[in-house]
Amino acid sequence: MLPEAISYLLTLTGPEGAPVVSNAQYQLIVPNFPPLRSIQYTIAPAPRIYAYILYEWTFGQAMVPHAFDTKMYLGGRKIFDNIVSGRFTTGSVNTFAFLTQTVHLDVMVSNLRTLVNYFESATFYLTVPSEGNFEIVREALMRWQEARVK
Repeated sequence: MLPEAISYLLTLTGPEGAPVVSNAQYQLIVPNFPPLRSIQYTIAPAPRIYAYILYEWTFGQAMVPHAFDTKMYLGGRKIFDNIVSGRFTTGSVNTFAFLTQTVHLDVMVSNLRTLVNYFESATFYLTVPSEGNFEIVREALMRWQEARVK
């Protein structure tokens, strides 16, 4: 479902003919993550971007399985809480979440091992530059969903 919805949103154009959204990625690599330590980071739209639509995240294949505990909070609500196993390093996690300046993604990663480890994560999202574009996206998603239900 998600790739189809994301592909659909990427085809939308506004009144001026410009794309309504664009594809983007955020990648974090910590080559020497200290043992028994945690880091926290936040993913939120850049200052002149109205919203992000988060649709996928991945973990690096070079990560040692079961070495990291990862928690993700969307607007303060926990949406992911797992020890990163081999399943997470060989595939992706699909989601569909709107990030704004007030609703952002907070991530906490902890190295559970007594050794230095490699950590890598990538987050894939669409950027929605303006409130007007966000309204176009919202209406298009409602139409898309109604068409799928019929």
